[in-house]
This record gives sequence, C-alpha cells and structure tokens, in this order.
Amino acid sequence: MTIQTSLSIQVSQKTVLVDLHTMRAMLNLDDQTLLNGIDDGTYTWAWNIAVKEDKVRTIRFWARYLFSQPSATTIEEVVNCLVPPHREMFRGNELKHLLLCSGATVQRLSKELDGVVVGHTLKVPAASLRRFFTSRWLGAIQHNTHNV
Repeated sequence: MTIQTSLSIQVSQKTVLVDLHTMRAMLNLDDQTLLNGIDDGTYTWAWNIAVKEDKVRTIRFWARYLFSQPSATTIEEVVNCLVPPHREMFRGNELKHLLLCSGATVQRLSKELDGVVVGHTLKVPAASLRRFFTSRWLGAIQHNTHNV
C-alpha cells in the first residue's frame, strides 16, 4: 500500500479564482464534498463559468478560500474583488487567465459577455463581466433558499 505524501503547493495571493482540482488538492477534499459544500453553503463563493450549451458545470472558486475564510458579505463586494471597479475593459487573454479557461471557451462566452473584436483582440466590457459573475454565482441559489 502506497502512503500518499503531502506536497507543498504555493498559490499566489494575487490569484483570484481556482478550479475544482486546485481546491481539492489544497483542501484535501474529494470532488463530491466540494460540490456538496457549494449546495449547503460551505463554499458560498463559487461560479459556474460553463458555456450555457455545455451539459457539465465548470466550477471556479474564489481563491481566498485557500488563505482564510472570505470576509466579504455581498456578491457586489466579491465581484469588485474579481473585477476591480477601476477596470473598464478586459482583453481575451486576461479573461483566459482570470477564468482559468482556454481561448476557445472565452470565444464561446464572448457573445454572453458582449465581447467585440478590435483588430485581432477580443475586448469585453468590465460591466458585462460583472453581470456575468453576478448571474453565474452558485451561492445565489443557496442564499435565496435561506431568504425565502
């Protein structure tokens, strides 16, 4: 029987979102425990960034879970951490980095994000990205359940 060893993994505090695999590795939890944690409110700050036609959820978590329990209390506060208020526009490459996804996924999301191609660069208004994060917030389901 092989004993699993712990790995020292560093995640930059500049990291904004992490995927399910990173959360699983860093918190030593299985996928189902994390997904159940979204549903029961343990992990309130999670988003499904999947293209709407996709049948599988593509989950991203607020990276602050890896450093401490997030102290933000409203979706607006968290979205302002994800999309700084001073930003007006994001390039496609910045979205790939922010959302941890491929260029093809960014292209497929571009219509929902009101993206426009200028020259050879996809540009997405920050306001559209803020709406995207607000509408794709999985904690809204759990949050609304408790406020009924």
